[in-house]
Amino acid sequence: MGVVAIIPARGGSKRIRHKNIKELWGKPLIAYTIEASLKSKHIDRTIVSTEDAQIKEVALKYGAEVMPRPLELATDEAKTEPVIFFVLKELKKQGYDTQLVALLQATSPLRRAEDIDRAFAQFIQEGADSLVSVTEEYRLYWKDGRPLNYSIENYQKRPRLCAEDMPPFLKENGAIYITKEKIIREKLNRVGGKIALFKMPQETEIELDTRTDWLRLQKKKEKAVISSNRVYIIAEIGCNHQGDIDIAKK
Repeated sequence: MGVVAIIPARGGSKRIRHKNIKELWGKPLIAYTIEASLKSKHIDRTIVSTEDAQIKEVALKYGAEVMPRPLELATDEAKTEPVIFFVLKELKKQGYDTQLVALLQATSPLRRAEDIDRAFAQFIQEGADSLVSVTEEYRLYWKDGRPLNYSIENYQKRPRLCAEDMPPFLKENGAIYITKEKIIREKLNRVGGKIALFKMPQETEIELDTRTDWLRLQKKKEKAVISSNRVYIIAEIGCNHQGDIDIAKK
């Protein structure tokens, strides 16, 4: 089965200049996604789509293939789906039979090869057509004066519940998308058909789109012990950990 990882990486980022190759913990940002893709046991080809010569150089250095992106697909207004379509069209010209596409965005550096492989395992087990990675959010959301994920009656109870006792919302975190090629072709979208939701730990939810995101990740680094397998976040024991040191360690 032809399984292709596509890493979109244009050079014209406005909010963070040259974001995709900006140094993070001693390596270019995109390197973390390339390395995770190459280590995955399910991915056959790792392709960076870019119009930028510097990004191309970095991507090749870290072992990815590079597919030149047309300038019209590298504008501020360009969407991700047309980039995917273009890569698939070029692969078809090469005679490559793409069955599955994994979209891995460079802005999710905490996503590991193990996460990718577990996502593929769930995708296969559930017989899904597409998969989206999500994280649970224990927050109270409001719309039009009413809570979306909680009832007014429960909200007015005293004492108020801790955050993790509220029903969670699942938030798309942008780290992993897996899609059958035929779904992309038929639906013109990376998400369609039978959709699987792959839950990831909250510490992996950072998506580096703004300077604020970057500062948040740097602060997280200051509180974290980084190992090759997991990011452990050190936090205070309190309501959100139910006073349990073992929960706080996780």
